[in-house]
Amino acid sequence: MTAQTITDVARLRKKLASVARTGLSVSVAEAVEGASGVAAPIFGADGNVLGALLIAGPVDRYNRDGQRWGDFAKEFAFRASRAIGYSGAGKPGNRAAD
Repeated sequence: MTAQTITDVARLRKKLASVARTGLSVSVAEAVEGASGVAAPIFGADGNVLGALLIAGPVDRYNRDGQRWGDFAKEFAFRASRAIGYSGAGKPGNRAAD
């Protein structure tokens, strides 16, 4: 745990709603002090989430390049999903809200 770790239920629900809406989870020093990451879901052929693609690095690098990290995570998670049979029905990022 760090000072940034979400421990409040209302904040956690808000964050989970954001992840479901955007298809991207962002962590800035929430698990490890000085570390950040972005993750996007990898879908199977049936549309269920099989795993996630995570890009992690130091907080200062994320603060500089974070938007690109998110774009890369979503793009390559989508490519991995397609490679294992995901048809793309419904946009990744919107599936979690189903």
